[in-house]
Formats: sequence, C-alpha cells, structure tokens
Amino acid sequence: MTTAVVNILSLPFHVKNDYTYLVLGELEKKLFVGAFVTVPFGNGDKIVTGVVRSIEEAEDVPIGINA
Repeated sequence: MTTAVVNILSLPFHVKNDYTYLVLGELEKKLFVGAFVTVPFGNGDKIVTGVVRSIEEAEDVPIGINA
C-alpha cells in the first residue's frame, strides 16, 4: 500500500504535524513529492489543501486512527 505524508496548508491556524493518507488506485502513478493535493481533514467534513512531503510503501496501514 502506498501512503503520502501531507503537510496541511489551508487551515486558519498553524498545524505542526504532518498527516498520512492512503493513496488509492491511479493516484499512485500521478503523485509526487511537492505536489499540491486536496484531502479530507478533521471528521472528514472539511476538504483542505496540502503539499506532499513524502511517499512511502507500507505493509500494514491502520485505517481510521486519529492522533
């Protein structure tokens, strides 16, 4: 499974942590470090803009864990 570490840019406050998102399907071939992306944030009710900081392969990805 491919994951992308994304730094959220479009929040009204500074977010110090990066967030990891699962990359699905055709997006795996199109995604690159430095790409601007839109991702769900919070309870999934907000769509925000971020920048991809890294792309990683992971065997086990915990789904639905919020830190």
